[in-house]
Amino acid sequence: MYSDYVSAGFDPVGFWSLTPRLYLAQMKGANARIEREAREAAWHAWHVAAFTRARKLPKLDKILKPAAKTRRTKVNWQDQAGMWAAYAARRARKPSRS
Repeated sequence: MYSDYVSAGFDPVGFWSLTPRLYLAQMKGANARIEREAREAAWHAWHVAAFTRARKLPKLDKILKPAAKTRRTKVNWQDQAGMWAAYAARRARKPSRS
């Protein structure tokens, strides 16, 4: 387990303070990162090969997708204060976990 943890790129000193749940969470995260990086590398390789075969390169605007625009609704401060008050009231009703 220790060697797997270190080979995943984590600090060796941190291994000894981990619970089994934290170890598993960090290793799952590292695995997801490695899979994502492999997909990105394959994407890059495919596009490089495709562009070397192209007689004419497409415009960069057609290749790159525009950044997704998030639509934000404007909330006035009175509504926002009401939301926070409702949140605080819900928190006050919940029994503490201590």
